[in-house]
Amino acid sequence: NSEGNYDPLNTIFLTSLTDDSRHWHSMMWALDKVDDTYFRIRNRWPNLDGSDVYLSRNGVWRESLRRWEPGDTVSLHTLEPDWGSQLWSMETSDFWGKTYWRIINSWEPSTGFLMRHSDFNGTRYIPADRLTLYNRHDEWSSQHWSIPTV
Repeated sequence: NSEGNYDPLNTIFLTSLTDDSRHWHSMMWALDKVDDTYFRIRNRWPNLDGSDVYLSRNGVWRESLRRWEPGDTVSLHTLEPDWGSQLWSMETSDFWGKTYWRIINSWEPSTGFLMRHSDFNGTRYIPADRLTLYNRHDEWSSQHWSIPTV
């Protein structure tokens, strides 16, 4: 902005955790429990007006059906209590001999597994700096998350 500070956006991209970035509020997340099954994922860097923002599954408007359907991308939005796109569940997964978590969106859970996107370069898949949602693949490391507590 004009004061030389960064302003929060609603887009999400992945970056490395460094000694500097570990202190950025944009790198900090909170799991807000909704009930025994679901929680919301809140980013610790609020909007400029102070409102909290939550990880939300983006929708796609289907004109022929006259309704919103679940998309495969995520972004940040202010709280919408009635949006299933802001509700997430977790299940444990054993991968490479360690326990990880799968993070699943409640708006069409069969296609709502949070994963790190990858791009195919012609010979192999290269991890990208963005998140996407896809159906479950047990063998994909991109769908297994570690969640440290601090």
